[in-house]
Amino acid sequence: MKQLPTFYYRQNFRELVDFVVSHYAPVLSCRRRRWLGDFEALPDLAQCLYVRLLNRQGTIFERSKLTYPELGELDEHLAPLRSAGFVRSITPADLDEVLVRLTKSRIVACADEPELKTSWTKKQCAAFVRDNGNVEQFLRNVTQLRPIVVARDDSFAFFKFLYFGRMAPGTSPLTLRDLGIAREHGFEDNEPRFSAQDEAEHAFFFAKERHRLESGLAHRENAVLRRFEEWPAADSNVAEQHRDKLALALGRRLEARSDPVQAVDVYRRGGSDDCLRSACRLLSQQRRTDELRELLNAHITSPKTMAAHHYAVDAMARRFGAKPRTEATEFLRRAVTLELDEYYRGSPEHAVVSHYRTKGQIAFRTENHLWLTLFGLLFWDLIFEATAAHSPFDGLPGHLVDGSFYSRNMTEVERRLESLSDRNRAIRTLLQSAIRHHGEQRGLFRWHPVTLQAISALIENAPQPGIAKILRSLCQSFPTRKRGYPDLMIIAEGRVAFVEVKAPGDHIRSHQIRRIKALCEAGLPTSVVRVEWKHNPDQPYCVVDVETTGGRAGAHRVTEIGAVKMINGDVVDRFATLINPDRPIPPKITRLTGIRNDMVATAPRFAEIADDFARFLEGSIFCAHNVNFDYGFIRMEFERVGHRLRLPKRCTCASMRKSYPGRKSYALKALCREFDIPLRQHHRALCDAEAAAELLRLTLPAHQATPDARAVAGKHA
Repeated sequence: MKQLPTFYYRQNFRELVDFVVSHYAPVLSCRRRRWLGDFEALPDLAQCLYVRLLNRQGTIFERSKLTYPELGELDEHLAPLRSAGFVRSITPADLDEVLVRLTKSRIVACADEPELKTSWTKKQCAAFVRDNGNVEQFLRNVTQLRPIVVARDDSFAFFKFLYFGRMAPGTSPLTLRDLGIAREHGFEDNEPRFSAQDEAEHAFFFAKERHRLESGLAHRENAVLRRFEEWPAADSNVAEQHRDKLALALGRRLEARSDPVQAVDVYRRGGSDDCLRSACRLLSQQRRTDELRELLNAHITSPKTMAAHHYAVDAMARRFGAKPRTEATEFLRRAVTLELDEYYRGSPEHAVVSHYRTKGQIAFRTENHLWLTLFGLLFWDLIFEATAAHSPFDGLPGHLVDGSFYSRNMTEVERRLESLSDRNRAIRTLLQSAIRHHGEQRGLFRWHPVTLQAISALIENAPQPGIAKILRSLCQSFPTRKRGYPDLMIIAEGRVAFVEVKAPGDHIRSHQIRRIKALCEAGLPTSVVRVEWKHNPDQPYCVVDVETTGGRAGAHRVTEIGAVKMINGDVVDRFATLINPDRPIPPKITRLTGIRNDMVATAPRFAEIADDFARFLEGSIFCAHNVNFDYGFIRMEFERVGHRLRLPKRCTCASMRKSYPGRKSYALKALCREFDIPLRQHHRALCDAEAAAELLRLTLPAHQATPDARAVAGKHA
């Protein structure tokens, strides 16, 4: 790893500040400039200390815990910081923050209250000090710890927001870049996110409030709630995005606090369709029908976003027309249900692709990358060449991030969309673009050869106006329309259709509904397919158990493998071997399993049995009791020898919980005792695998016990 220079943090701070000053001069208020001027007037080492403090988590620190050898004696650097107001003393307004930062033992010592019990949790101790203690005396005692409170840090947060576009932690991205861990994206130029002071300050306000809300600290949440009525205008696209995220997060927090009335008011301040959906849901629950109708009409006649408008139109029809179901319920109700082999349980999309291919249809896994790759290849030069990002760390150009791409390039965009009507020429143009730029990592999409085949099939078989409509919507609002596209594209009889796949337990998300509706409106038929799993009696199951040197697959190794292969409930094969882990077995593991170092010293290493075990597992469903543990170890062992393990999984513990609910324990030993299954050498791999195989037999459809038999089995304990 690279060695950083001694004062790397001040260099990074200086780089960030210089960038902001050169790119954002019009948006820096007198207060922001005064902060920078006061900072630059500090002695060099005082500047370094302040930057060190800014890069730490929190704003209150104990003097004794601050040690920076390169700065020498800190007290002499603290003096000019205090004089300039960059650090200050504790005040009663800091009480909540102090209680968060101090350890429980410190709180107890500083409170010096006989009624405060050391057996209490830190939260209980803090509540006692806040509600019943002598706060003034407590803070005087805290002062003995020589606390340092960072002040005037809001301007640094503002500069970081201008640079990164978010509330970033210190200057860590710059440090990671210097270490070679992160990288800049290398756009030729950078353009500011904002051109006016109010736009920048208002967007920063919303981002900062959301950052405080998501801190998880109750006193910060309460402060955000108190400032709700002080929200400024959202006078830019970026400010609107931050406002909508804040409104959604704050509304959900109010719902969690059982305050749905105020949550409605907060949701109504947002402009996104997610905020509108949440407000409508609560108004409906509270039977505030007139307000609900008024809100929907407002978004129909004067929508803040087109997505909100579409939702309002549908919601008005559902709630005040003849469609009582929710949108998600309606989509799922109309879904086609396919019963597919549970061998594909771990990959329902793969199962549906196989289903369509057996019917002679062409099927592609598409999801978001189909449309993002097509968008990128068609408009590559407009997106990436001679364009600017908002900062060196932004992965996409500014005109995609702020939604101005279409307005800047409308004439050329429309010309290229029209060119898609010549199918052969369009495919050649896209393939030429792919050849020119193949492998360039620009953050918009991942290169994959199958995607190019899918794009060609889309151009050949789908109506050009429909493709153009979807691409145009991406050009107009890329941030809100880049996600949620269906899982599959199907080509049947020269026509294109899209399919969203939902396995048992999956929900359809609001952004997926929006994309499905957009595709349908563009003349690209899209449907939802629900998958139900069916049991194939001829399907092999491999029930596996491993013994290991410890509990984490990445840090420990396998010492023994036991596996039982079953078909239709009958054992047809076994696999068992000790494994040399190439490391000592801890004594506590030996006491648990009985496997000693001398027993594995002459055993084969995993690499020596990997091929045989892979053949044993091939075509099977991987089963185990708490399957993720055993699967994780076996997968890691295969990876170490350059093999990839991809098998569907089934957990006998989860299956027993589902098939035989109400047991006190679902541990392997407890279930074996309850169902009279032999377990002679618990914690030896083959014995445990054979016992788990018997549990699997109990949960297979052909062997599952009847309700009466389950009740009898419950008496075995």
